[in-house]
Amino acid sequence: TLAAIIASQAMISGLFSLLTQAYAARFVPKILVLHTNPDHVGQVYIPEVNWALCIACLVICVIFKTSAKLAGAYGIAVTSTFLITTFLLAVVIRTVWRWNWFATIAIIL
Repeated sequence: TLAAIIASQAMISGLFSLLTQAYAARFVPKILVLHTNPDHVGQVYIPEVNWALCIACLVICVIFKTSAKLAGAYGIAVTSTFLITTFLLAVVIRTVWRWNWFATIAIIL
């Protein structure tokens, strides 16, 4: 069950990180963000994201079936986050900073 907790936390952190970066790069439309604590900026509730996470978690639990197999979800979440973040960085380097392909690839690798 510890693996399930770690995997679910990785999904939450990864999805919110990706959403923040995608929104900053204007890849996603404006969405409703509810701040649950006025003193802490990072404590937010985004209904669409929470429902997507709920459905994703249920699907993953059905697919993996055991906590031991669910530990693989952690690796999938982390690897996916790295890949998508790297892609978004490349997009920013090319479109916002207007660097050439050689510099972009040198930074990415």
